[in-house]
Amino acid sequence: MPLRSREYLEYVRSLGCVICGAPSEPHHWRKGADGGVALKPSDCFAIPLCHEHHMEAHDHGERTFAEKFNFDPWRTIAFTTKGFLAGAKATIGELDETEANDR
Repeated sequence: MPLRSREYLEYVRSLGCVICGAPSEPHHWRKGADGGVALKPSDCFAIPLCHEHHMEAHDHGERTFAEKFNFDPWRTIAFTTKGFLAGAKATIGELDETEANDR
């Protein structure tokens, strides 16, 4: 059964769209996640997308969407989760910088 977390989804909403930076809403990435037919994946698979890009991901399919924007959803999911667990509102770019400095 997929896991739900209101706090995690609020955190995802606090981040800008990973494609354009606009205000976002959670998109539950389905490809390779724990959802099923008519079953939304766990909230930990949510990524921040603006409404326009969210609809595009649904309308054109996640694979096509990821290829169009040269976008790695699993990297975004990992960084979003890392930011949530760190308790900080950080953008993907800020997390990239932090990770690079940790090496």
